[in-house]
Amino acid sequence: AFKATDGATAQADAMRRSRDVKDAKDREGAEDIAKVLVARTIEIPARVGSGGRLFGSVTNQDICEEINKLGFQLVKSQIRMPGLIKTVGDTTISVALHTDVVVEITVSVYGETA
Repeated sequence: AFKATDGATAQADAMRRSRDVKDAKDREGAEDIAKVLVARTIEIPARVGSGGRLFGSVTNQDICEEINKLGFQLVKSQIRMPGLIKTVGDTTISVALHTDVVVEITVSVYGETA
């Protein structure tokens, strides 16, 4: 701890303003990405057996890789799923793009019988 001089107070205020500006830019970028993702269905190919069950499952990493093919730079921790996807069809998941921007997108898993 140190004494709150005029200089220290001014420096803290400047740092706070800088952080707020950066956060606003990050939120704006996240909102732009959200507009693109909401309008699309993310399609993921998979090997399937009889009854539409997958050999393995679709993970948040698989979904993240497909989204990043669109030119984004997400990490798998931003993909929020209730569990692994183990069947073909459409599933709704959440993507946390910013602390204030979380969107729901549709993931469509398709495949051919092995």
